[in-house]
Amino acid sequence: MYELAKRKQGDGRIVIDKKRSFMLFSETMRDEYESIVLDESPDLLHLKFESLLSACAEGQHDEDAPDLLLKAVAFYVLDSEYQDFGRAAELMRITVELLDAPEGLCLLGLFNYLMPDQTQEDIESSVRCFRKAELGFLEQGGDNHAATLLEEISSFDEDFASLYAALDGGQDARQQVVISGSNAKTVVKKEEGGGAWVAVTNVALGVLSKVSAEKLNDPVFMRKTLGKAYGLLPFWVKLAVSEDLFFNFCFDR
Repeated sequence: MYELAKRKQGDGRIVIDKKRSFMLFSETMRDEYESIVLDESPDLLHLKFESLLSACAEGQHDEDAPDLLLKAVAFYVLDSEYQDFGRAAELMRITVELLDAPEGLCLLGLFNYLMPDQTQEDIESSVRCFRKAELGFLEQGGDNHAATLLEEISSFDEDFASLYAALDGGQDARQQVVISGSNAKTVVKKEEGGGAWVAVTNVALGVLSKVSAEKLNDPVFMRKTLGKAYGLLPFWVKLAVSEDLFFNFCFDR
């Protein structure tokens, strides 16, 4: 887990100190950076990493490309001469695509959230990375680092929490749920997105598929069952979908 520094504002609110947090985040790359500058000059490393970036863009990279890309990220974050946060973010994005793992997505989400001179696009990218990472961790099982970071960031950054919820809004019209007896299936329209409602549908149906036809008509039992199902939803979904909205969505179907 990565440490997020906090600071107290004039109005007494505690918020995330992005500058200090990014410094702490950068220091986790220090050993990686120092290991590469011992053997080659910054000028040669820059040329080497530029060539690597071009090769990856053309799909002509080697198996060790992810490891080299992470070294390149450390280089462009920490080198005083070639420091370039935008380039570092691009290299990290390519690394994540090659590795295709929730750990990488979580790292990219945090980097985009903390990096200096960020744009609105960077913040939105951070939201999407965290969201995808959280679902990936859920599929893997075990500790969900993305959910933990999401909860911490959203607790101290109201703008981030609002954006997170907004990016998943208005998705309910894209889905239909068909439940028959003890069998359940989901029909998701082939449109871009799906957002929170895809997660809602998957979790609800996972629970409802185990309920008998008789129990489906028992409102007390169903509310208790759906209450447990709501507790299984990812943190970012609960930001967008209240418990009452979740119940109504399920009962309407």
